[in-house]
Amino acid sequence: MFNLVTLFLTSEEIAGLGVLLTMEANEVRTLAENYWGKPPVFCYYVTGSIGAGKTTAVSYLQNLQAYREWVDPPPPLLSKRFTDLTSDQKREVDEWIRGQFAQRNVNLNREHEGIFFIDRSPLDPLAFQQEEERQAAARRMRDAISPGNSGRTICPGHVIMLRGDPRELSARVRERHKTAEPDYVERLQEATKAIYPQRGVTYLDIRDLGLAEVVRRISTIIHFEEYVECDLHARLVELAEELSQ
Repeated sequence: MFNLVTLFLTSEEIAGLGVLLTMEANEVRTLAENYWGKPPVFCYYVTGSIGAGKTTAVSYLQNLQAYREWVDPPPPLLSKRFTDLTSDQKREVDEWIRGQFAQRNVNLNREHEGIFFIDRSPLDPLAFQQEEERQAAARRMRDAISPGNSGRTICPGHVIMLRGDPRELSARVRERHKTAEPDYVERLQEATKAIYPQRGVTYLDIRDLGLAEVVRRISTIIHFEEYVECDLHARLVELAEELSQ
């Protein structure tokens, strides 16, 4: 809660930390690329149903570089339950959402170093689609992320999926003057779980946990557990091309 992490280091490790702290940024990047084969960029996407506390967790982890869900202020239609929108309204919302994720992904891929905590990934909007519409939605998101010959891909990262009691999450949503019945929340949770692959995903059960404990557990995952990337772009392509097979 106080954005403090204690490192218990040996004398040799303390000396190594001192060397790193006095290095120029380009030297750190070169060292990381030699060791990991990639720049020192560590992305953590937090996902889950509405009401799970993703945005709140982002606001508390200010010791990291945070990316909020939207680049621009959201339109009023976004506050409504997706299943209550007309076909035209769904298309309008979908187009706006795809543009937001595409722009945020461009920004992320320009980062050179740091730990980034990101509210939702570009796969998340697919959970709000009906199952029979999900493949077409995945294709549209793929085209938005990687238009034409740009060669852009979703910035990979580790996924932290928050899962809770549907009744509790539904109550949280109602407090924000929105509507989402427990059965709708549960369908969202199951759809979100099905969209993501197993590798690079940590499931965090938040039932009966207060905000402080949720933030502590997320911090533990980020700072102390192994960083395993989820290939989000490969999964998006899979959903777009093979879901119906």
